[in-house]
Amino acid sequence: MKVAILRYNKDNGGYLLKLGKFRNMKSTLFLILTLLLISCQKQQSEDKIITGYIEEELRLIASPQSGWIIESDIVEGNRIQPGQLLFRLDNENQVNEVKILEKNLEAAKAGITDLQKGVRPDELKSIKAQLQEAQSRFELAKNELVRAEKLFKKGLLDESKLDTAKSNKDVIAAQIKSLQSKLNLAQLGARPDQIIQAQAQAESIVSQLSIAKYNLSQRDVYSSVSGVVKEVLYHKGEYVQSTSIVLKVQLPDMNKVRFYIPQSELVNVSLNQKISVSADGMSQPVEARVSYISESAEFTPPVIYSNESRDKLVFLVEARLSADSSLHAGLPVDIKL
Repeated sequence: MKVAILRYNKDNGGYLLKLGKFRNMKSTLFLILTLLLISCQKQQSEDKIITGYIEEELRLIASPQSGWIIESDIVEGNRIQPGQLLFRLDNENQVNEVKILEKNLEAAKAGITDLQKGVRPDELKSIKAQLQEAQSRFELAKNELVRAEKLFKKGLLDESKLDTAKSNKDVIAAQIKSLQSKLNLAQLGARPDQIIQAQAQAESIVSQLSIAKYNLSQRDVYSSVSGVVKEVLYHKGEYVQSTSIVLKVQLPDMNKVRFYIPQSELVNVSLNQKISVSADGMSQPVEARVSYISESAEFTPPVIYSNESRDKLVFLVEARLSADSSLHAGLPVDIKL
């Protein structure tokens, strides 16, 4: 008696239904069930294999200001360290601006000191001399008025001349009062509001100088990371605009795996979860940890997925590889959750 027997075909990895002679019905049924179970388990295992790719971790170094690159010895493939000079922009205008503001600040400080001191000694001496002269003339005018009053009482002097003597005394008295006030102000120095205004101008120059020095410091660009220069977009002698990318730097031992999973698999993935990553030619898979799970869905990238799953919405997942991983950027890999 012949029965249908399910045989595994090594050539195509499938199972073929063939006719064979009946020997033991129980053994045959057990064999069929075992093969079916293995086939289901294999299919479930294959369903959890996800295709992804290795991506490098880059840092984009931009120019903080516009200008001509006058110094740059960095070439692709160089290893850079924090504090290393990457490139230098022309700085003649910035240097001149700092020098001008420093001179202006010195002048402003000297002006404040001068206002606080008051009038110069020579000017002060001149005011005092004028005051002494006016006081002498006042004494003379006072004596002339006394003599004119005596002559007027005797009828020997006209009233108009008496009035002139009185007016002359009053004028000189007013001059003395004015000179005394001028002397007092000269000895006191400038008015408080003048000093406050001069101090405000000096503080404004200090702020401008601080900005100018910062702008000057930005003409030299230093590295803040360790890594390998992957691409140089601007070279010595070229003009670069502010915020333009000059260098692309790959961080060492920071490669990551990127892959996409359908919504139904989200429950099987969590942050810091360990996953298995393998590629063609690898004897053993390497370990990675999930570092990012997208919160929004997107259409499946057609390059990675088959036509059957191309229209499905998926979520991007990233995982950090271990530091000793030898997987290179751009390499397609298989991920097992």
